[in-house]
Amino acid sequence: MLDPDVASGYSWALFRLAQKQNRTEEVNRELGEFARAVESLAELRALWVKVRLPVDRKTAVLRGVLAASLSPLMMRFLEVLVKRRREKYLWLIVDQFTVLVRRAAGREEVEVVSAVPLPEPLRAEIMRLAAVITEREGLEPEVLFRVEPEVVGGVRIRAGDCLIDGTVRGRLKRLERHLAGGVPGLGR
Repeated sequence: MLDPDVASGYSWALFRLAQKQNRTEEVNRELGEFARAVESLAELRALWVKVRLPVDRKTAVLRGVLAASLSPLMMRFLEVLVKRRREKYLWLIVDQFTVLVRRAAGREEVEVVSAVPLPEPLRAEIMRLAAVITEREGLEPEVLFRVEPEVVGGVRIRAGDCLIDGTVRGRLKRLERHLAGGVPGLGR
């Protein structure tokens, strides 16, 4: 299992460097594009996470393949990840870096998950709730609506560390935990 604190350290370091160069949005885009390329290109994915080449050989191959398309800052950052054998942390770093960029710009992502597309009046009410939740931090909400049929019904809203889970699936899980822990003879 990957340690989120490790990813956080790399994210902060890259963010501070990008901020000093006034390039946080550009670095965020570049980092995301690289992660998507690793996901979609089998050869790059194999080189990035599967093949255990010596560090100097791997960085030379990456430089040869990517140097023309990446900024020097991004290239150095990827080389550091390779040198420290932290390639698998890429996706956590991307997520955390995006949050840092968003927060620095005064925005907070609010993720809304439902089993079916929500009607407009409910979406408007959720937008109002998102503004209330993010207002505490002095941030503007960026609301992202997603449909996931496996939640069965209801809505789950996540904004930073705040989670409101009103999904049927969430309620069933809470009921299961309650029954397993609170009824004699059921699971302890």
